[in-house]
Amino acid sequence: MSGIIAAYGSHIENTGIQAILKKLKHRGPNAVFRSEFDKLIIAETYFSLKPGDTNCCTFDKPLKNSTVIDGRIFNREELAKKFDNCETDGELALKLYQEKGPDFLKELNGMFSMVLVSENGQPFIARDPLGIKPLYYGHKNGTIYFASEIKALVGYTNDIKFFPPGHYFTPEEGFKQYIDFEGIKWAETNLDEALNKVKNLLEKSVLRQIPGETVPAALLSGGIDSSLIAAAASRHVNNLKTFCVGTEGAGDIEAARKVADFLGTDHKESTYNKQDIQEVLPEIIYYMESFDPSLIRSSAANYFAYKLVGDNARVIFSGEGGDELFGGYSYLKELEGEERFHKELVNFFYGLHNVGLQRVDRMSMAYSKECRMPFLDMNLLQYAATLPPKWKIYGPEKMEKWILRKAFEGWIPDDILWRVKQEFSQGSKTVDVMKEIAEEQVSDSEFERERNAIDPPLRNKEEVMNYRIFRKYFDDDYAAATVGRWVTN
Repeated sequence: MSGIIAAYGSHIENTGIQAILKKLKHRGPNAVFRSEFDKLIIAETYFSLKPGDTNCCTFDKPLKNSTVIDGRIFNREELAKKFDNCETDGELALKLYQEKGPDFLKELNGMFSMVLVSENGQPFIARDPLGIKPLYYGHKNGTIYFASEIKALVGYTNDIKFFPPGHYFTPEEGFKQYIDFEGIKWAETNLDEALNKVKNLLEKSVLRQIPGETVPAALLSGGIDSSLIAAAASRHVNNLKTFCVGTEGAGDIEAARKVADFLGTDHKESTYNKQDIQEVLPEIIYYMESFDPSLIRSSAANYFAYKLVGDNARVIFSGEGGDELFGGYSYLKELEGEERFHKELVNFFYGLHNVGLQRVDRMSMAYSKECRMPFLDMNLLQYAATLPPKWKIYGPEKMEKWILRKAFEGWIPDDILWRVKQEFSQGSKTVDVMKEIAEEQVSDSEFERERNAIDPPLRNKEEVMNYRIFRKYFDDDYAAATVGRWVTN
């Protein structure tokens, strides 16, 4: 993990590079690296899984090739077998690029934003298919700047746009898409085989993502997704640490405690209240770079969860992605026809980058933590997308994520396995607290006056409250345009 930047053009301002790096320090508190070429500067604030490690950037002496990368390539060992002295993700990416060109990106299973520079001094910049790791760009004085977060570009570049997931950029070609999900079709298959494969792929994904350099921990909300990830991890990590937060009396805390007891994890929990949220809400919005009510509510719970983790772990497992792969959202039950349902799930893959995945990235990096999401392993994702929709929302009672639950019978308590889906902000009861705060902060007349500040309009008092704070940090219409907004709030 790290914060990365790149500037390509004939008018690069060194003072600007330093200012951008400073705003990304939380993404990489261990070291700062910088490489300069004729019309290009790349730099990285580096986060190590091992304190004191500064082995992040890849370059030759004298400087001809260089790489900065935010993220992890989880199939690195497999891909690196044919190369000598290939010890980092950056080295692997550079060697594969030199061998195969942009096509190498299709072989990677991981989460990444990267800048590669080979002998010609030209940048090759790419982002993973889902946009798990962030990247933005903007222009100034004929130079294009790239950075991991919006805050690094606000007030510096003339515009700000998100780097589209599943794309790469070169000065010659501009932005080019290297992967899409349009060709994924669902098909009938044997149920028993599907159940076994779902179980095996998820466990293999967890095992693949267990770091060798440090001991991971897991967020545990008591929902099915985080519980299954914790269950799989606990089979391979001795005395796994798990963490849960919520307001007093939140259902998540009780459910998570039950799962932790069942799995035998080293479990910690913590509560927060209205005053706690009020005190840190500006900080949450600053790091989150959003004003969407659903995202900020769940971000608050994530924020306190990573605070609870503290120095206990550098790598954290999350259950993010289970709803998108297996149909966990309640509105999906109302869609008519399997093909429409399938198309809706595939469309999730294009829109996650600036909603749920942004929350996971920003809240973990606010505390300099690396969050890994085994559900979003490309092998599991591509297989899950081919499963018949009727197995995802199943039966006359329309049980969401049925095939996932069925595949893991016995791994967690039955009442948790078949627990009805709740959003993180609901299970932690953050949603109620946020609405109460907004009622106090925004009057009816203020809401009517301010709701049309952007298009589409702000939808409720909570969003108006969040937007006010957002504009204090990001007083830029381009920055506001990058914000993903859930359909319902």
